[in-house]
Amino acid sequence: MLAGTGQGMGQFGGLTSINAAVPANRLAEATAAQNVGGYPPAAILPLAAGFPSDAIVWPPRPRRSGSS
Repeated sequence: MLAGTGQGMGQFGGLTSINAAVPANRLAEATAAQNVGGYPPAAILPLAAGFPSDAIVWPPRPRRSGSS
């Protein structure tokens, strides 16, 4: 969860910086370029952090054999 929150805040910071630095007539182009470069890591990094942490921190409990 923290990895996704950090990635989202970084994405927001990047878009804010683009809005402040890029002229209005090029803003859509710059925002699209930032999104193409930003959204794949925004998806991959939290998954790359989450799956190993699930495997290490929260291993599944063994199933019981027999009737309940």
